[in-house]
Amino acid sequence: MKKILKNWYIRLKYGGNRLKCYVCKENFRKMLPLHAKWYVRNELIDHDTPDALCPQCGSWIRHRFLVKFIEEKGILAKSNIKLLHFAPEDHLADYFTKTYPKMQYFCGDIDIARYKHLKAIELDIRKMPLENESFDAQICYHVLELIDNDGLALSEMHRLLKPQGWAMIAVPIYGKETFEKTGYLTDSEREKLYGYPYNYRLYGLDFVQKLEKTGFSVETYRFSDFAQDYYDPSPSSPHIESDQYLFFCRKK
Repeated sequence: MKKILKNWYIRLKYGGNRLKCYVCKENFRKMLPLHAKWYVRNELIDHDTPDALCPQCGSWIRHRFLVKFIEEKGILAKSNIKLLHFAPEDHLADYFTKTYPKMQYFCGDIDIARYKHLKAIELDIRKMPLENESFDAQICYHVLELIDNDGLALSEMHRLLKPQGWAMIAVPIYGKETFEKTGYLTDSEREKLYGYPYNYRLYGLDFVQKLEKTGFSVETYRFSDFAQDYYDPSPSSPHIESDQYLFFCRKK
């Protein structure tokens, strides 16, 4: 009954056809706003963004972009593909398991307790207990900024991919050059520099060169490269600016 009432309320308040959530396949006249302030290099920046969160499944703009990219590119058309998804959000894991039931879908995380209904592998992305060339594809979305040695993590990701296998990677991007201080920083210092107490850096677009040095060929995509029916592109928002990039990497 609670679920029925919730769905009725969402349709009443948000129902319409202006925006589409590609994750849960619902349409809305508006979505939930994001109200947030994060530090960027010691400056507290307003990241408020209208129509950011799906009122049904909770997906963010970058999640809807990911799914739209996958569906428009048809990259999961092969039913027997073996995919490793690092620390997936619940709504994305639900999407993949329901939309592609024949796909071999695995969650990878250092803590797998919350993936009880899924195939999960307990792992540290910097040193994974898996064989070389054991996956066709990977998804690593807003994870690498949380890893102290991201170069080691990327090398491990590259090692696990089969020849010509692909990885969809996204990190928040702030400017052209990556900003990372060396030496020990407290959680409070990291939060004021990088926006979150567990982040190790602010990535710039030079992240592409890091991917290429790891052995990937890289195609860079942005929200604006596809029909913008899943968010409102009109407002200027640091959240949209930083979240808009998707790096499609293929093992050479």
